[in-house]
Amino acid sequence: MFYMVMALFLKMNVNAKTSKHTGLISLFDREFVIPGKIDKKYSKLLHSMFDDRQESDYKEFVEVPKDDAVNGVRYAEEFISAVNQFIRESEDS
Repeated sequence: MFYMVMALFLKMNVNAKTSKHTGLISLFDREFVIPGKIDKKYSKLLHSMFDDRQESDYKEFVEVPKDDAVNGVRYAEEFISAVNQFIRESEDS
């Protein structure tokens, strides 16, 4: 999902000078969610997926239930689809 955010920034000429995932999330919110260009739902998905990634990467002995993994893939697909749709609509304008 973070690569998709970077692709969005490149496509929309957003200057994304940050080396942290949290910085990308903040820029995504500031540039696209707060102005209402992309639904707030996708910000919540991005925040949630980041939190899940942090937990699984940095905590010991984390077990991810199968349902959570399946939902994570579904959320990522939904997020990518929404960003692609936004880009297509922006190009048509």
